[in-house]
Amino acid sequence: MVWPSLRIPRISSRMARLIVRALDDEPGIDTDKLLSDLRISRPMLEDVDHTFTVIKMNALWKAAYAARKNDEAIGIHIAAGMVRGDFGALEYLFRHSADGLTALQHFVRFQSVFQRQAASWTIEEESTDVLLSFRFLGVSFPVHRFVVDFVFCALIRYLQESTTSSWSPSVIELQRDAPRDTAPYKNSLGILPRFGAPQNIIRIPVADLKHEFSSSDSALSDILQHSVAARVASASASEGLTPTQDIVDAVSLNLVKDGFIQPIASVAAQLGMSERTLRRRLSEAGTSYQAVQDNYRFEQAAVYLKETKLEIKEIAFLLNFSDVSAFYRAIRRWTGKRVQQYRVELLSEVNA
Repeated sequence: MVWPSLRIPRISSRMARLIVRALDDEPGIDTDKLLSDLRISRPMLEDVDHTFTVIKMNALWKAAYAARKNDEAIGIHIAAGMVRGDFGALEYLFRHSADGLTALQHFVRFQSVFQRQAASWTIEEESTDVLLSFRFLGVSFPVHRFVVDFVFCALIRYLQESTTSSWSPSVIELQRDAPRDTAPYKNSLGILPRFGAPQNIIRIPVADLKHEFSSSDSALSDILQHSVAARVASASASEGLTPTQDIVDAVSLNLVKDGFIQPIASVAAQLGMSERTLRRRLSEAGTSYQAVQDNYRFEQAAVYLKETKLEIKEIAFLLNFSDVSAFYRAIRRWTGKRVQQYRVELLSEVNA
C-alpha cells in the first residue's frame, strides 16, 4: 500500500554535527549514549545528504541543553565552535560573494538546502539599513531560541570574517526572554540584543554590507550558485516521506493551531487522510493520537510551569484539559508529583 506523501520540515545533518561536536568537546558528557537514546548514529551525522525531522532536531537541542547544564547561550557557544567548511557549498558561496549584501541575498535564496520548510527568511534593503528577519514555520518549540541565537551568531561571524572593515549590527531583536547572563551575546554579536521582541531581526547599515569581500570571486560564485541551486532542486524533488516515525512527527507538527490542540479529525484532514487511516498509521508506529497529544501536553506544561507565572487553571485551559482537576491528575500520572511540587522542582533547576 502507498501512503500519502507527507511534507515535514527537515534539517541538514550539518547542523546536528555541530551540536554533537560541541558535546564531544565537553568533559563528562557521554555523547554516544545521548545519541543512542535519540536513535541518531554517527554515520547519519557524517552523511552530508542526510536530514533529520525538525522534531528529531528539537530533541537533540533539548538533550544538548540539558547535558551542558542548562546552558542558555548554547546556540552562541556552538556557533563559536564552527570551522571553515562546516556548511559546505552555501558557505563558500557566501564567502566568495561580491559583498555582504550579495552574500545575504544568496543565503536567503538558498537557505532551504539546510532547513527545508522549517523557517522563513526575508531581507529588505531600506535607505540606511538592511533588515534581515527570521521566523519559524508551524509549531513553536522552546528550543527554537537556541536555533535563532546560533544562526544570527553564525551569519554575523561569516560577514565579519569576509570583510577587512570593522563593524557591528545596528540593532538585533530576539523574541526569546533575556538569559541571566547576557555577556556571551554582546561578545559574539557585537551589541546587546533587545530581548522579548515581537520578531527576530538584524539591522545592518547598508554602507557596511557594501564593502567588497576580501575573498570575492565572481567566476567561482557563479559556479557555486549553480551547484547550490541544483542541491535545492534535488532536495525539493525528494521530500516525500514514508517511514513510520514521520507520521508521528507530522502529527506533532500539526497538533496545535492558534495555540490550541486540534481534534484528530482536523489533523487527519491537514495530512490528507481519513481519521481512521491516521489512527492506523499511528498504531503501526507504536503509538496513538492520545499519546502524541499527551507528550505535547507534558512538555508544554513543563514550559508553562517553569517559564511563566500563569495560574494553574490558565495552564489547564491552554492545554485543552476539561477542567483543573484533569490537569492535576495528568501531572500526577506523568511525574508522580503534585502540580505545585513539580513547579517548585522546575523552578529550582532555573535557579541552580
